[in-house]
Amino acid sequence: YVILTRGGADAHAFGLVRLRVSDLLKAIGVFVGICFLSIPIALAGRLVSTDGFVAGISIQLRPVSLILLVLVCITTGYREELFFRSYLLSELAPLGKIRAIAASTALFAIGHIYQGGLALLGTALIGVFLSLVFLRYRNAHVIALGHGLYNLAVVLIGATA
Repeated sequence: YVILTRGGADAHAFGLVRLRVSDLLKAIGVFVGICFLSIPIALAGRLVSTDGFVAGISIQLRPVSLILLVLVCITTGYREELFFRSYLLSELAPLGKIRAIAASTALFAIGHIYQGGLALLGTALIGVFLSLVFLRYRNAHVIALGHGLYNLAVVLIGATA
């Protein structure tokens, strides 16, 4: 709502564009990029931690549960990307690209601080990556779907670990 009311007719500046098939392919590329950044952090976390990879998650993958899980992960990807990349990067643009990326990434990472120090570092790397992708394509779908796919993969891996 805020993006649409602030962006007016120029919602494209916030990355609100029509979803195209090519966006899905780019989103898969974003997913792969996020995995590339996060896997070394996750492996480092396993080396320094005596706990399991993801503790306390138990999911029964019934069809309805899986559909709901996919919807929650994609929705979360959209919610975070619409705020941290689409809205904040666009609003902070007058500060300059590097400052805008730094500010939106810092807020994104702080929002994940409950996951620990290594996750904070990983989230910051992912935030910079997603910011750069957003600024390259100006397309919220690409980063939101890639982020949502990553969320889904993490939950599914954690549920089966």
